[in-house]
Amino acid sequence: MSKAKYGKKVVKTVVSHRICGTCKWWQRNRPGQEIRKHRCVHNHTGSARLMESVSGVQGIKELIDLWTFLKEMETIQ
Repeated sequence: MSKAKYGKKVVKTVVSHRICGTCKWWQRNRPGQEIRKHRCVHNHTGSARLMESVSGVQGIKELIDLWTFLKEMETIQ
């Protein structure tokens, strides 16, 4: 049983990637050619330690924005 007041539940996840496998493959196997259009997952530059803190801040900001939106919806109804 959890000793936390509200339980230990995940309320927000943020996924960050430093490397895109498709981009890396094209750079390694087809140097000089333009990389084909794809859904690139590369969304972070810097260290893994920085990635963790940036993702945490991003998650908190998204939760605050969601909470503000929900509060506004409650006042409209």
